[in-house]
Amino acid sequence: MIVSLRHFLGWMFSACRSREDLVLENLALRRQLLALHAQRPRHRLTTLHKLFWIALRIGGRKRVSKELRALIFRMVAENATWGAPRIHGELLKLGFDVSERSVSRWIRRAPRDPDPMKRWLTFLRNHREAIAAMDFFTVPMLTFGVLYCFFVIGHDRRKILHFNVTRNPHALWVIQQLREAWAYKQPHRFLLFDRDAKFGAEVVSAVKDMGSEPTRTVFRSPWQNGVAERWVGSCRRDLLDHVIILNERHLKRLLSIPDAKPAAPCVILKRMGPADEITSHLYSFGIRGKQFQYVEGNLPQGISFHGRLTDHDARKILDKAGKIQILEPKYTPADLDAARRQCSGLPSLATEVSKDAPN
Repeated sequence: MIVSLRHFLGWMFSACRSREDLVLENLALRRQLLALHAQRPRHRLTTLHKLFWIALRIGGRKRVSKELRALIFRMVAENATWGAPRIHGELLKLGFDVSERSVSRWIRRAPRDPDPMKRWLTFLRNHREAIAAMDFFTVPMLTFGVLYCFFVIGHDRRKILHFNVTRNPHALWVIQQLREAWAYKQPHRFLLFDRDAKFGAEVVSAVKDMGSEPTRTVFRSPWQNGVAERWVGSCRRDLLDHVIILNERHLKRLLSIPDAKPAAPCVILKRMGPADEITSHLYSFGIRGKQFQYVEGNLPQGISFHGRLTDHDARKILDKAGKIQILEPKYTPADLDAARRQCSGLPSLATEVSKDAPN
């Protein structure tokens, strides 16, 4: 307080004095500074001293390479919960000789991602094979009615697993659609859906009973279910915005995406005995199990056998539009390739196959 008062009084007196007095006072102060510098000169470093400090710096702490810094930054970005001790231990396992103090110093310099949306996208990308999503969207009709389209989509291949259309959606109807979506298959681990009132407690309980973990999005956050929302947008832009829906049957027909028809199941067999042992009822399901050995093939659903094919297995294969290709006892790899291509409906690459090649 006293020092401030002295400065204030000095400023008042200097304002009242003439300019010549101020100039003389400044000259006196500069003279005093010059006398002080002459009594205490500043010591400057010589060239020898500079070389000494440079050598000491080079021989001291080891410099962290650019590759090691990039690896530390990557560990920090991909493992947000890791600290300096954990990252230092992982680097030692990888063979890097660096101190924990250096790792801690570079962790503080690591670039941070301020966008929380990217962390959510990273989570979805790492778990997309185990995630499925379901949602509703509305479609107006010619008669000014509203249809509700329900669909289930997988995140891994963006494939529509199931869809259906109704006028009056409710919880029991949704549960039945979920049962039809997976039927006897293993459901996805996570099922993502929004907070629609139709996805009530009964739907959540049914999802848990199926073996999936129900996951709801946050209120007013459609970007958290972006895969389903993008499919709805594509469906509207590419189809529904260009047609007028007449009724429920019309919408189902438009949204029905036929899958590519699979090739007929084909079984390739290797003949075990001479030709005269083959019964004359080959095409009337008279194949003897001890005469053929299964080599490879695409069996129809519901047919399974081990090692040898029985009459019953052959009957089921032919009943389901399957094919049976028989190879001679002495066949070559070209024979097998020709049988495979014939089962797939492709022209054979081998124009002439030698039957005398060893088995």
